[in-house]
Amino acid sequence: MKWFYVEGKTQVGPITEKDLERLIEEGNLIESSLVRRADWKDWIRLIDTGLVEFESEEAVVEDPKPVAKPEQKPVAEPPKKTAKREGRRAESYS
Repeated sequence: MKWFYVEGKTQVGPITEKDLERLIEEGNLIESSLVRRADWKDWIRLIDTGLVEFESEEAVVEDPKPVAKPEQKPVAEPPKKTAKREGRRAESYS
């Protein structure tokens, strides 16, 4: 079966299915790449063809290591407010 794919804004092909698989393995085509077979009218995303399965990022992470918590420093207490002296006015010197 002959295939076409989009590179930039250009249609490339026809190429064989084997060549298409090679492009995928080399990373030249990704799951969102637009492709179509010679007998198809419409372009579809490569992932929707069923031709290949892509691993999700979640599947790649098999055993994640725990994330270290940042070092916590004790928080200083705010300064205590002192009671205001009532009945005294500030004196002004002129």
